[in-house]
Amino acid sequence: MSNIVKMDFSRAQRQLEAAVKAEIYRSKKSAKEVIQREFKGAIKYVFAVTPPMGGKKATLKVAKDGKLTGNVDFKKGRDQGETAISKDLSKAFLRVPDEARKGTGKNRLDVSFQSLLSWYKSKRGRNKRIVGKPKRPAWASQVEKIKQVLLKEQGITAAGWVAGARAFGYNPAAWISKQSGKNSGSVKIEDTAGAFGILVENPTNHSDSSEIQRVLGYAFTMQANAIARRAADYSKKL
Repeated sequence: MSNIVKMDFSRAQRQLEAAVKAEIYRSKKSAKEVIQREFKGAIKYVFAVTPPMGGKKATLKVAKDGKLTGNVDFKKGRDQGETAISKDLSKAFLRVPDEARKGTGKNRLDVSFQSLLSWYKSKRGRNKRIVGKPKRPAWASQVEKIKQVLLKEQGITAAGWVAGARAFGYNPAAWISKQSGKNSGSVKIEDTAGAFGILVENPTNHSDSSEIQRVLGYAFTMQANAIARRAADYSKKL
């Protein structure tokens, strides 16, 4: 499976394309202006469904009838990621107080930080969450150090969308943007006399890119529904 995630989905994309075409027909703006505006709206939702945001506790959800609830809240999304990290560390490790060290001799818990971090990451599943409850004994100070490393990695997956977002004037939260150097996405714009198209790629190394791709379809659906609501409001004014 390729790890590259593309904003290019059949059913969701067709729904969004149909909504955009209808909006172009109603709008007094050019087709290019409409597409740019709606893409900017769609990519906002993309961040909302990409880890660490999204999931069961996402701040923005779409019901079966297509109705949106909540909003795109980057702070809550970051907090959600931090909570998940803390829960996983509690599953993976049994924290042993550093004060429990006895004497100056070698203790069985005295392993290198890097090997402990590698062990932790090896216990994560496809969605980068800890599988089961290994409960490996480890010095509390080392577990805290691992937590700080993981917190600094938050936003790397989502950072792959930053290039596309910035191309259309949308700036995500700083904790995501600052990771773009570690996961640099790309944006390609076709602007000719006969066509105008946009392709954004996120070269994420997230092992669960197929799941991310599935939920990104929601982002397109969300934007299509937003256009439909505007259309309904427009019709009421006629």
